[in-house]
Amino acid sequence: MIDTTQLNNDEINFLVYLCNTSKNRLVPIVTPENLSFQNRTFVENLLNYLLDTRDDEGLTDEGVRLIQGILDKWTE
Repeated sequence: MIDTTQLNNDEINFLVYLCNTSKNRLVPIVTPENLSFQNRTFVENLLNYLLDTRDDEGLTDEGVRLIQGILDKWTE
């Protein structure tokens, strides 16, 4: 499960977007309401994969900062 209490709205919405557009996306569709019930390991692996490979052509500098911020909050 994901602790969404540490995340702001932008981070939550970005995670929802990434989970729903991932090639290996979760089923059912992720929403802000059910994000906290998603598999944290899967989401962390997805975020690390995107950072390591920059595999998402639409990943902007702001997106990179959001991902790094989320991962930092989870490892504090």
